[in-house]
Amino acid sequence: MFVIGGLLEIRYVAYVVDNLSGVHQPAIMSMLTWFVCIAAIVASIRWNNALVGFGPHFVNIMRVIGLMTYPLYLLHQFVGYVIINTMRQYVSDSAALVIAIAVCLFLAFVVSRYAEPAVRTILAGWLARVHTGTIGLTERA
Repeated sequence: MFVIGGLLEIRYVAYVVDNLSGVHQPAIMSMLTWFVCIAAIVASIRWNNALVGFGPHFVNIMRVIGLMTYPLYLLHQFVGYVIINTMRQYVSDSAALVIAIAVCLFLAFVVSRYAEPAVRTILAGWLARVHTGTIGLTERA
């Protein structure tokens, strides 16, 4: 059910983007990419012990990639659309796509490496003070 829902969502978004941008690309590549990623998640869970055997460097790289997935999910649709739509005036559609992918991956890395840990530290400190009563939550009427 999850796989079918994901594929239908990708198809729908591709349809909407096609209508907004005028770029008619088949959704099959996006659907295939998503399906391969889901298969990789399932495989990584199934063969976790074997993957750890590749060594700590490999595990660290996979951890960084894993931490980038949520920021990438949040950024890719809007940022990618804006970049592709803007860059199409200057470069081919394929080049615009490659640029959008590179920028989205870079931004996801920056968010996961720098922004998210900083925000987490700030929120953890604030929540700890709320929990201990050092500061209180005020209710507004």
